[in-house]
Amino acid sequence: MNPLQQYPMPDRPSNPTPLEMAIYNYELLAKKHYDDKRRKSATSKEKLQRDYEHLQKERKRLES
Repeated sequence: MNPLQQYPMPDRPSNPTPLEMAIYNYELLAKKHYDDKRRKSATSKEKLQRDYEHLQKERKRLES
């Protein structure tokens, strides 16, 4: 698995439900947070990878 260098830009769903838009907006906030944090200090790549995987698991949990 290739470690993340930066938080990836989430894909905007087409014809989204309110839940999908809420998840998308949350992912945008997460990206902004990590981008700001990366500019201020060097965030460990392992922590970014772990947090991203956690958010992906939460996304699947919310969708089910």
